[in-house]
Amino acid sequence: MSGDTLFCGTVGRTDFIGGSMDDMRRSLKRLAQLPDDTVVLPGHNALTTIGAERNRVFKLYA
Repeated sequence: MSGDTLFCGTVGRTDFIGGSMDDMRRSLKRLAQLPDDTVVLPGHNALTTIGAERNRVFKLYA
């Protein structure tokens, strides 16, 4: 489960109090180490996989 870190095609918000893009990038780097076929259960919206997000999200943020 990725909670509010990784969504299908995007990442969670960091503009709330206590939010940090640096912390988000660190979390995404850890998630990017998982195998491509790992299913991501985001806190909202559609399911995805690490492989799909490697091409959409990780290259932009991690």
